[in-house]
Amino acid sequence: MAIKPGENNIQSDYPVSSLDPCGNYPTEAFHQVVYSCSMYPIEPFQQLFPFQGGGINSGFNPNRYYQIEIIEGTDYAYMEKTAYQDSSGEYHPREYLGQYLTGVKGDELSGTGQYVIYGFLASGTYIRENGTNYFIHFDNYNQTEVNVIVKITDLDSNITTYWYTTVVNPQLEIVDQQLSDDTLLHYYSKDVSLKLNNTKYPCNHPGYGGCPPDDVTFKIEITEGEQYGSIKNSETGEISTTFTGLSWDETRSTIFTYYANGVQPDSTDWVTIRHSSSDAEMQAREIRFLVKRNSIPPPSEGGSIYIQMDKYYAIPSDTINIHLLWINEVNDTIEFLPMQHFIVEIAEGLDYGRLVDLESGIQGDEL
Repeated sequence: MAIKPGENNIQSDYPVSSLDPCGNYPTEAFHQVVYSCSMYPIEPFQQLFPFQGGGINSGFNPNRYYQIEIIEGTDYAYMEKTAYQDSSGEYHPREYLGQYLTGVKGDELSGTGQYVIYGFLASGTYIRENGTNYFIHFDNYNQTEVNVIVKITDLDSNITTYWYTTVVNPQLEIVDQQLSDDTLLHYYSKDVSLKLNNTKYPCNHPGYGGCPPDDVTFKIEITEGEQYGSIKNSETGEISTTFTGLSWDETRSTIFTYYANGVQPDSTDWVTIRHSSSDAEMQAREIRFLVKRNSIPPPSEGGSIYIQMDKYYAIPSDTINIHLLWINEVNDTIEFLPMQHFIVEIAEGLDYGRLVDLESGIQGDEL
């Protein structure tokens, strides 16, 4: 069956679970707690984030064959084989495996080599030196917590083990990115992308859980000082003062940049950018900063030439290569068209060097 997390009955403001991978988790054998929206190697010992107990003797024998079956919580877990390139260079796409897998050797399921710590500050898990392509996903968006039971059978000895996982929803918050005394010079830019943190941070290991339900959307908008600039979506190139209805996948994979490319303030003035979501439990956050008047002619009045040099210090007989680039109306640095012509001159220090056109060989103080 295909897993479609978030398809029905989503509660954006789900209650807080009494269990949490970053604090209150069981230590009994073959039990663990994980966050929703997480994936791990199928070998149980490599799932113990963050270094949970309960995983003693939960590794696979590399020389034996196994059968893996998800027998409870099938709506909340599935297995896959990730895309890979074999030793001959042939590419194999991702393969959805569902809830049942049999006849796979232990070293394929777990990877090979020693266990190494893969940690983030005080949290983390263990992985093999040479990783596996077999993973299990845990997804739960509509319950406070759900239980998944995986039946593991050693096909050589016919010994069966049951691995118990409680999947809980992480409590997420929009990151407060406000900086004190934050000032942006007009015509300049800054990253205003929306970010989420697990409230248990720093127990927030990348890749080990932390996604809002699929029905939660996000909004990035200028609520004060709209006349002074706009926001650009790096993926689509769209420029606006408001981006709404953004999915979490869009939000986390896209850089949103504020460009102070509008009207100049007389001196300084405030700009406020608001991050919010459709989940009432997530508190909206604001980034507020001053935009300061810039005396340099704006890019919107023809653009600015950026002089790029391969070095900024030279000794006699050295050559410095100069490359001219264009800063356009949204402060992107791009190449000029090949047909563009320039006048270039040495403004100061005429006694210390000359300009050389590498194509024609012409030299002078002005080209």
